[in-house]
Amino acid sequence: MTTFLAHGSAANEIGLDQLHELIQEALDQLGERARVLAVVPDATRGSSQAGLVMAEVYRYYQRGLTDVLPALGTHRPMTNYDIAKLYPDIPPELFREHRGDFDVIPVGELPASVVSEATGGWYQQPWPVEMNRLILAEEHDLIVVVGQVSPHELVGMSGCNQALFMGIGGKNSLDAAFRLAAFSEPDCVQGRPQTALRRVFNQAQEYFLQHLPIVFIMTVVDESVPGGILRGLVIGDDHDAFWQACRMSQQVNRTRVASPWERVIVDLTAENYSTVWRGNRAIQRTRLALAEGAELVILGDGLHTFGENAHRDHLIRRFGYRSRERLLELAEQDADLYAEPAVLAHLLQGSSEGRFRVTYCPGSLTRAEIESVGYHYGDVHEWRRRLPAELPQTDWINLDGKQWYYIADPSLRLWTL
Repeated sequence: MTTFLAHGSAANEIGLDQLHELIQEALDQLGERARVLAVVPDATRGSSQAGLVMAEVYRYYQRGLTDVLPALGTHRPMTNYDIAKLYPDIPPELFREHRGDFDVIPVGELPASVVSEATGGWYQQPWPVEMNRLILAEEHDLIVVVGQVSPHELVGMSGCNQALFMGIGGKNSLDAAFRLAAFSEPDCVQGRPQTALRRVFNQAQEYFLQHLPIVFIMTVVDESVPGGILRGLVIGDDHDAFWQACRMSQQVNRTRVASPWERVIVDLTAENYSTVWRGNRAIQRTRLALAEGAELVILGDGLHTFGENAHRDHLIRRFGYRSRERLLELAEQDADLYAEPAVLAHLLQGSSEGRFRVTYCPGSLTRAEIESVGYHYGDVHEWRRRLPAELPQTDWINLDGKQWYYIADPSLRLWTL
């Protein structure tokens, strides 16, 4: 197993010319390939710079690139507009839609003993592995998995084999991954390269995918500036390549604060945040830097519902963002919640555990709706009137004589003590 290329740092900037040279250098080491499948980020990962990477992959292989499969996970399929926006240099006829209910086949089960060891005994059930049939058909002589490495609320650090086991996995695999993460990780895992779920993914890759010609192209993107800067690029087929990308991301995507924050405002752009499901990144990305009793205000003009679909929205409204202890108890007692571990994980990650106060200021959701799930309500127009005319991307601002830390978009950055 090999790391073909590892380039970048927190101070580095990879321009288009250098990106072309780096990808060509790495792909040259692989030799000629006649039929290439690319697994790529979907519409919710536009900041990954995967469009630029894929332009170079297509430039290199041309007709050899036969299939492009977006890793959807729990997200909606990409539209023609999404494809044209994110991947303008790739012929749209190469794109295949991943349908988790129809396009997956069972691979096998990771034994309960292996899962138990990976989770430190917290989770002792076998993990079912299902994956898109394109990956397993063995019709390709190269499978390129493109993705961004950054802090992630479920697996610690996103990227690498997560795109395979969650992005193009089946419902059983996804449910088991969410349930495993919810039950086996009592502490916040964001920013940690080694977590229970990541260990399970690595074991599953060793068990079931070793025979496949898989290479990971991992980007590290700095979004502290508008448009983002590509800081790092790592290409390889081994776990060490992922660790190297993680080390870069920890330098680029994590900000350490000197003392706990008392007051924070997170501003969610209407274009990118229409649901509390996604808006709760404001909580996930800041919780490790918040003081006991801190106030977190979330401005979300585009927020109009809680869940990404009607069923999940109903469950969020029904159970709310309670304490971890109570939610795990409810999951054991209630068949509806147990059957939707993605919702359980979302509720756990969106709870303040009574440690700090969350005030949501939505565009369309009412006070009664916000308060019914356990958050406080604020008027988004009133809060916007109080904000200074000039706002930073991230920095301290003065509001009515008090200092607040302002974050324009929580997206890919993680704040910790």
